Amino acid sequence: MFNQLSGINAILYYLNDIFAYAGFKQSFFRLAAVAIGGTNLVFTMLAMSVIDHIGRKTLLLIGSIGTAACLGGVSAIFITKSHQNLLVCS
Repeated sequence: MFNQLSGINAILYYLNDIFAYAGFKQSFFRLAAVAIGGTNLVFTMLAMSVIDHIGRKTLLLIGSIGTAACLGGVSAIFITKSHQNLLVCS
């Protein structure tokens, strides 16, 4: 449920538009989508391996802070229409 409310699905859905807005060519979109999916997989597996040691609540809090910061950065870039190259970093 938290994943649905966090807004990350909107980012993943509009990934091609975000990369186009950042100035990348369309040939880059598929490679970037695969890289983002792979990164998502790796960090999901990492979280699953340490969830019992760190605790679910702690991981959820750390993840939600990181997600909020990244989504806030994406929002700020779209609102100000500047620094589009930073979209790939956040």
